[in-house]
Amino acid sequence: MKTKVLYIFGGEQASGAEIVIEALMSKSIDHVQPHLFISPGRFSEKLIALQKPYVMTVMPQLRKLNRSKSGKAAFVLKALRNYFVISSMALKYVRKHKITTVHANTIVPACYLIPAILFAKVFHPKLKWIWSDHDMVYFKKMDHYFASLCGKLYDKTLVVSKAVKVKYGNNPKVEILYNGLDTMVYKPDVQARNAFRNQWNVEEQTILFAIAGIISPRKRQLELMEAFGKIETKGANVLLFLAGDFGPDDLVYNEKVKALTAQQPNVHYMGHIDNMVEFYNGCDVIVNNSSDKGSEPFGATIYEAMSCQTLVMAADTGGLPELVDHQKNGFLFAPDNMVALVEMMEYIVQNFYNTDVVRKAARDKVIQKFGFDAIVDQYKGILGITNRSAAKVHVVVA
Repeated sequence: MKTKVLYIFGGEQASGAEIVIEALMSKSIDHVQPHLFISPGRFSEKLIALQKPYVMTVMPQLRKLNRSKSGKAAFVLKALRNYFVISSMALKYVRKHKITTVHANTIVPACYLIPAILFAKVFHPKLKWIWSDHDMVYFKKMDHYFASLCGKLYDKTLVVSKAVKVKYGNNPKVEILYNGLDTMVYKPDVQARNAFRNQWNVEEQTILFAIAGIISPRKRQLELMEAFGKIETKGANVLLFLAGDFGPDDLVYNEKVKALTAQQPNVHYMGHIDNMVEFYNGCDVIVNNSSDKGSEPFGATIYEAMSCQTLVMAADTGGLPELVDHQKNGFLFAPDNMVALVEMMEYIVQNFYNTDVVRKAARDKVIQKFGFDAIVDQYKGILGITNRSAAKVHVVVA
């Protein structure tokens, strides 16, 4: 029999956290019978449409609670309701389907299961509890408290990098599980490159810089645009593309990005991108300009681009130095430093046609260290998986 695992996802729109754990679920299907509690939204709709090989329960209670749009009392009441509703449903589901492991993804779903964990430690002590932490920094003190509490209550806390593990000190229950990548999907593809550049009217000789991610102050798209306006291209044709949705929490920042985009003819906002493999292949340089304070726990766009042999440049912060070895498989620059950012972009433009060795080394590193084979084997060890069988697709709306 397969190991039965119940996964709990928030992520209505799906950030990297949901995408990488769902991929891990799918890659472990020979040994795992996954069951998924998931918030309604774009991501759950996509998984249902793809007819994924696992049982899926759509749970409205897993929707993100917006603190800024709710009064304090209303927010607390809704949160308490969710704690007990989700915990209760999880425990009932565990008993009915004989689940042996529960894996919560990110801090909010992990917190919602705290009542269930406390109950299970007394009445169901063999049930294993795991959660994944994808964040280096939380912007609320309460979230830091709950992350520490989850680190103590859960049997295993899986973190995505050494940079994230640091916040747990010497907790022996914390283990690094890098985000695995399917390098046979994320790979160099000339046809994908041509399709992308034809769609966006980018000439082959143009050097195309791009940044992908939610438009947010901590991602520093505005500063990247300002730096791009200052670089000396020495006659090279250079463009900058911005991909991603506008964040809901800083409307002033959003308006500044829109205004500066309108002022710079060589900067283009693309909006949401669905085909990331085509995006990486179509671009020449993928940039991560995250702030040191907001930081990147891992940097999915960087290692995905590296796997496609696309040149990368990233702020030297968070988990990014674990991905990029400066001048060997990519380029690092000092975070929150306009001079360093401008100089790095100029260096890449001037040396762009002498970077083939760097691009190849980038894909080699991803295959060796972050490829799915190694990551899935590690995850199976965490779950104690030994058996194989088949799974069926069902969708339930709770």
